[in-house]
Amino acid sequence: DGNVYVGDGYNYVVRKISENGMVESFAGTAQTQGSQDGFKSAASFKGITSIAWSQKTGSLFACDAYNHLIREISLDGAPPVTLSLLNINGEMDVCEGEPFSLSAVPADFDNYRFYLDGAMVQDNEGSEFTTTQLTPGPHTILAETTFNGQVLTSNPIEITILPTPKPSISAVGPLSFYEGDSVILFATGMGDFLWSNAEATQSITVRESGSYFVETTVNGCTGISSPVLVEVIPLPDVLTVLVQGNNRLCPYGKVELTASVAAGNQWFRDGWPITGQNGQALEVTEAGLYMVQATDPNTGITALSNEVEILAPQIPAFDFDASPKQAVPGQPVAFTSTGNDQPASFEWEFGDPTSGAQNGSQVPNPTHVYSSEGNYSIQLIAKDVNGCEHKLLKPDLVEVTQSKSVFLPNAFTPNGDGENDILRVRGLVNGPFFMAVYNQWGELLFQSQNPTTGWDGNRNGLPVQPGTYVYLLQIVADGKEHDIAGKVTLLR
Repeated sequence: DGNVYVGDGYNYVVRKISENGMVESFAGTAQTQGSQDGFKSAASFKGITSIAWSQKTGSLFACDAYNHLIREISLDGAPPVTLSLLNINGEMDVCEGEPFSLSAVPADFDNYRFYLDGAMVQDNEGSEFTTTQLTPGPHTILAETTFNGQVLTSNPIEITILPTPKPSISAVGPLSFYEGDSVILFATGMGDFLWSNAEATQSITVRESGSYFVETTVNGCTGISSPVLVEVIPLPDVLTVLVQGNNRLCPYGKVELTASVAAGNQWFRDGWPITGQNGQALEVTEAGLYMVQATDPNTGITALSNEVEILAPQIPAFDFDASPKQAVPGQPVAFTSTGNDQPASFEWEFGDPTSGAQNGSQVPNPTHVYSSEGNYSIQLIAKDVNGCEHKLLKPDLVEVTQSKSVFLPNAFTPNGDGENDILRVRGLVNGPFFMAVYNQWGELLFQSQNPTTGWDGNRNGLPVQPGTYVYLLQIVADGKEHDIAGKVTLLR
């Protein structure tokens, strides 16, 4: 009502101070204490400690402490009870998603109802209303309550919800790239931009791994984009294939290839993956084009190596011979290397282990002296220009015997063991020579006019059956002509 009311405790009265400054006793009698109810001066108090005004009822309430009472003092001409709605935020423009709060006063009614754009959104939940769910645009909010059967309606509050920016990031280029490269990140929309790396432009150039996002502010409202992950991949090691040694295979040999990357490998031959070959090294036994593919286990990025050609073995065209092939003990025998492809190195074995260190030689055309009678098998181990070894064995190439009658053994064993594999005349033949072998039906199986060429137990390249066969010899030996017929047993 525009007046100020004061509890004057020691004088046991309630004073009223009018707008014009007039002070008067409003209730109770000065210096008179008591507990009497009544109108104004008829009432008495025993000590007023505090006083309050109820907007709801329009009455004063005095704390009469020494009477242990709260006394209600009705005011003549009190203003009508009203309901007001206060904007707690104090802002009429609110960003989308931010909390917005209103408070209805007085706050001590039994229940309150709040209306948003004409629709009730809260009922009987107290005198305050808070929401974050308002859509962008203008809105009207008011409150209602019921007092003494009368509906009290508050003043409306008009607010505007401002849309929150919703920025997104687009990338110009891949988000995963090797060191030294970059990607441009571009923020969509308009406004003020602030990136997570503190740059304040609409686009940024990124050269480091990390999670990047951008904040966009429009009309004081800020929105944050979803993060974008950028991965900078360390430069891979150069993937190469190294050949251990020569890139030409040796007969029955192998070449080892090694990848420069230790793990994640897949080897290829002639463009096709080799099943199960995933290690750093590969043993190659076949000619072809070889390469390796490596996959980074962290990124999945693959790389291919250079191609390496492994060449097939070369079989050199070389041979050797002995002269003479029939000798007497103590007579030198010369060995000669022949053929179009001369070896790069020689390793001779003369089949004469009793001669000790003299049983071998490393010169191209050696000479050896046999001291004992016997048939000697000669082997030459030759290395070509690629370092490959080639073995050539000639069984019973040299026969050493004292001068005596010529004869043919009565048995031989052509089983490939290098011992007694060839049926050949024994003794020195120094004139015309003819040898023939027949089966039991008189069919010719073998013939020769060279005393150093014997029968290997084959007919037309196929082995004959074990059994007894007939031979015929026509020779000149020791200055005499000999016609010799006999039987020989073939054992396997």
